[in-house]
Amino acid sequence: MESSPSPLKEFIEMNLSIERSTRRTTRGRAGVAASIALLAVSLVAACSGAADSGGSSSSAVDPAKTYNLTYWSWTKGSAEAVEAFNKAHPHIHVTFQQTPSGSKGGYAKVSDAFKAGNGPDVFNAEYVALPSFVAAGQVADLTSYLTPQATSGYLPQAMQMVTLGGRKWGVPSDIGAQVLYYRKDLFAQYGLTVPTTWQQFQDDAQKLTARKPGLYLANYTVDDPLVLEALASAAGANWFSTAGDSWTLNFTDQATTQVANFWQGLADKKLLAPVFSNTTGYTADVAAGHILSLVSVNWNASYNMTNYPSLAGKWGVSLLPSFDGQPTSGVLGGSTYAVSKSSKNTAAAAEFALWMTSNADAIKARTSGGSSAYYANRTALQVARDGFDTGYYGTDIYDTFDTAEHALKPWTFGPTMTATNQVLTTKLKGLSGGTTVADAIAAGAADAKQEMSTLGLNVRVQG
Repeated sequence: MESSPSPLKEFIEMNLSIERSTRRTTRGRAGVAASIALLAVSLVAACSGAADSGGSSSSAVDPAKTYNLTYWSWTKGSAEAVEAFNKAHPHIHVTFQQTPSGSKGGYAKVSDAFKAGNGPDVFNAEYVALPSFVAAGQVADLTSYLTPQATSGYLPQAMQMVTLGGRKWGVPSDIGAQVLYYRKDLFAQYGLTVPTTWQQFQDDAQKLTARKPGLYLANYTVDDPLVLEALASAAGANWFSTAGDSWTLNFTDQATTQVANFWQGLADKKLLAPVFSNTTGYTADVAAGHILSLVSVNWNASYNMTNYPSLAGKWGVSLLPSFDGQPTSGVLGGSTYAVSKSSKNTAAAAEFALWMTSNADAIKARTSGGSSAYYANRTALQVARDGFDTGYYGTDIYDTFDTAEHALKPWTFGPTMTATNQVLTTKLKGLSGGTTVADAIAAGAADAKQEMSTLGLNVRVQG
């Protein structure tokens, strides 16, 4: 079943159709594919800690001039952070506009504004969406501003997520790494171990349902495509890669198959709560103790505090289980500050983006409500760590977050991932009606190939 096109897909097609109309020859078409392929995410291993290559130094913003910027975002505390920036930078004035989150219309708003020629100078784009904006030619190349000196305080793993085709296209704000939340009290009550492997996780699930029918270790979990992708990444998969002017799609590698078979096996054995993630029913089941663990992400720590206030002291946080028992994690969320290619004040916009992601006052504004975000800049991360109330968990859970972040596996988001995730979402919602995890992944792979081929990209399917 064909899904309706996403706003991101529409504006990518609009830009690339213009490109294609000016290149009628075969050589010209190959040139379009090559130009987009060069913008592909080309990540080295996230745990390598390789130094950022950076670019030539940019000229400093002239303090004698006045720069006016517009910034659009859905992120919490942005208005307060912008106010602090304006007070500290009398020569740069930022006008802030609140938008819905990207998945709830924020990207559509930015897309429409770019089409109309009045888009913001700076906006937030999640890692999953950034390649689409780059492929559409909507964001500025920030390589000359993001020098080794300017980015020395940022985690290499996060910088790799904004490095596309060897160029830097955004300033990383935070980065999500998968972890496992579990009910310490109920694990003890039912004699369960904290699993370090997925085999142990399955053993715990079987033990629990046998001893207490109606209780489950987890729900469907992989009904959220971002969670599925992160689990595949943590197992060693990488669905998108590039070579020369071509993209390679590999949705059938051993790691992906292993993840799909594992979760399908749990579902087939009735070891998963038949409730979908991110629903009121799911929240109610977790609150009632019917679901004992959450395969989630570092920034979800604060959501647990909000959603389950009566469970203070009852949650533990551990590393994600793995198939081989070694520490691992997958990227699950995180956002960047991207600068519009049409901005007339790119240097000032880059300065603003760097300040917003590294300045203590900015981060204090962002975390004033108890955020548990894992910031990409080390100074910002320390502010977040110091400001997080450990009372709910009874321990410094950032220690676990640190280990998970350093265990991240590399992952490449394709240039049409937002559209493909819509297909995955629809298919995965059929898990309760006979659709398998493998069926959903196959549909996602088919959509990715079709979407990218439609955009004029050279696409090769592996496996």
